[in-house]
Amino acid sequence: MKPPTYQEQVKTLIRAKCLVLWTTTTEEQRAERALIEAAAQMQMKPYSWTITTGTTDHTTGRIDSSTAADPLALFSAEKRNTARRELYIIKDAAEYINQQPGLRRYIRDEMSDGKRRPAGNQKAYIFIDTAPPPESIPGIMRAPLPLPTRDELEALLTLAIDAAPDEIQSDANTPGTRAAILDAMTGLDTDTARNALLKSRVTAGKFDPAVIAEEKKSYIKSDALQWIDDPDPRGLDAIGGLEILKSDLIQTRAAFSPDARRWGLPAPKGALIVGIPGSGKSLTAKATATAWRLPLIKFNLSAVYGKYVGDSEQGMRNALKILDAAAPAVIWLDEIEKALAGTGGAGDGDGGTSKRVFGEFLTWTQERAGRLYLIATANDIAALPPELKRAGRFDAIYFVDAPHAGERAAIVEVMKRKHPRTGGANTDAIAAAAAGYTGAEIETAFEKALYIAYNDGQREPTTADIISGLEQITPILKTDAAKLESLREWARTSARPASRPETVSNTNAAGEFTID
Repeated sequence: MKPPTYQEQVKTLIRAKCLVLWTTTTEEQRAERALIEAAAQMQMKPYSWTITTGTTDHTTGRIDSSTAADPLALFSAEKRNTARRELYIIKDAAEYINQQPGLRRYIRDEMSDGKRRPAGNQKAYIFIDTAPPPESIPGIMRAPLPLPTRDELEALLTLAIDAAPDEIQSDANTPGTRAAILDAMTGLDTDTARNALLKSRVTAGKFDPAVIAEEKKSYIKSDALQWIDDPDPRGLDAIGGLEILKSDLIQTRAAFSPDARRWGLPAPKGALIVGIPGSGKSLTAKATATAWRLPLIKFNLSAVYGKYVGDSEQGMRNALKILDAAAPAVIWLDEIEKALAGTGGAGDGDGGTSKRVFGEFLTWTQERAGRLYLIATANDIAALPPELKRAGRFDAIYFVDAPHAGERAAIVEVMKRKHPRTGGANTDAIAAAAAGYTGAEIETAFEKALYIAYNDGQREPTTADIISGLEQITPILKTDAAKLESLREWARTSARPASRPETVSNTNAAGEFTID
C-alpha cells in the first residue's frame, strides 16, 4: 500500500479536527504549494505568514504587512471569529513560540477550542519550520513532508534536460543513463536535486549519475549512518562457500534494474543472516554492495539514542528519512541484537524509549517504499525480539554454519588470491587442518604465516607456515560449541541454510567455488 501524500495527510488530520499541525522540512515552497492546493480542495481560504512580509492572502494576492512583527496577530479574536473556513501557513515561528508565552497559550487554546468551532468557521494552522515542534506545546500533530516521488523527480529532470544543449540532451535521454540519473536523484529534496543537476552539468559537462550520487552522499549525513566506500572490490568472489546465499543474492540483484521496476517486480526487503562470529556474515554485506554496484551504508542503531526526551525517536526518524534518501542502496545492520537489547522485554527501564524507537524501525521495515536491501547480521538469535523475525520483515532468514570441507577449501582459495605470496600452498592440506575453524580464523592463519615467512628471511610462505598459524588460534567453535549446537537446533525449523550440504558442494577440482 502506498503511503499517503502530504496533501492526504493534512486533509485527513484537518477532517479529524486536528487543526494545529507542524511540518519539519527544508522544502518550504513545495510544502506551501501542496497546502494551498489542499486548502482549495477543502474549500478553505489559504493564507501564509512570514516575519518579513506579514500575512499573504493567496486568493487575492493582498498582503497585510501589519502582522509581520508578530505572529500573535494571527490568533486574535477578530481573526479567529471570522465566519469562513481558513488555512494559515506559518513559517519559521519556532523561535517566537519559545520566547512568547502568550503565543504558546493562544496555540494551545486553538488546539482545544478549534475542535468546537462550526465547520463553516473552521481554522487550521500549519507551521512550516526547519526545527521540530517545541516541547512547550505537547500534542501538536506532525505532518511530515515526504521526499519527492520518482515521478516528481523525473519531471524536474525533464525540465533540466530540455534546458540543456542538444549534446547533453542526447546523452541524458538514453534509457540507461536517464534511469541511472533518476536513481542518483532519488531521495533528494527538490532543491538539492536541482542543485546537483546544475553542479553535474557545470563540472562534468553532462548530467552524470556519479556526480549526482557523490552530491547525495555529502547531503546525507547522520551520526548513525556511515557510508562505506569501496567495501570489498572482489564482490561475491570474496566469499568462500555460502552457495545458497550467494545464489539468492545473484537472483535478487535483478530487482534493482529499471526493467524490473517497469515490469512490476516488488522491491526486495533484505536478509537476516545468523551465525557464529567470523562466519562471513559482515563480509556478505560488503561483497553484496560491490557485486550489485550499489552504495553500502552501515546503520548503527545505537547511535540514534539521545539524552533528552524525544531525541531518540527523532533521531530514528531522521536516520530512516536519510536511508530513504539513499535508495537504491544496501543497508548493513551489524550485530543487530546488541543494538536492540532492551526492546523485547516487559520492563521500561528507560521510560519505554527503546520500545518506541524499535517501533519506529519496525514500521519502517514493513512500509518503506524505496529500493533498499537490508542485510542484518546476528550472532545470538535468542536475543532478537520476535517481531523482527516474523515473516515480511526480511525476504529470508539465513543460518551460517561452520564451514564444511568444501567450503574451507573455497575459503583457502580466496585467501591465496588475496595474498599472492601464498599461492603455492596446498589447498587440501590446509582445508583439512582447518576443520573446526571459521573463515575469519583461516584468514588470520594466513596473516600469521606471512609474518612467519617475512621474519624468516623474507621467503615465500609455505603450507606448514599456514598450518602453524592455525595452531596458534583457539577456534571459537571449540569455546562456544554449545552455542553453535543451539543455533543449529533453531535453524533446522526456522532458517534457510546459507550453504549447500557438503555432498553437493559446488567446487571445482581445486576446491574453488564457482558461479555458473
